[in-house]
Amino acid sequence: MKGAGIKTNEELVGNALALFLWAVNEVKKGRAVASVDEAKGTKKCGCLPWNMSLILHLGAA
Repeated sequence: MKGAGIKTNEELVGNALALFLWAVNEVKKGRAVASVDEAKGTKKCGCLPWNMSLILHLGAA
């Protein structure tokens, strides 16, 4: 938590929830949630169980 500048568990959970809700909304829009390495020009798609369930539920797959 120190490396991210997070001081409390409450702050950690709040940030994690915000990131999760953002990711869910992006998947609902048909977008991929990914990590991009601009220096190498590579992308890595985030495929998590909730992500795949949501994609299948929405019929986006």
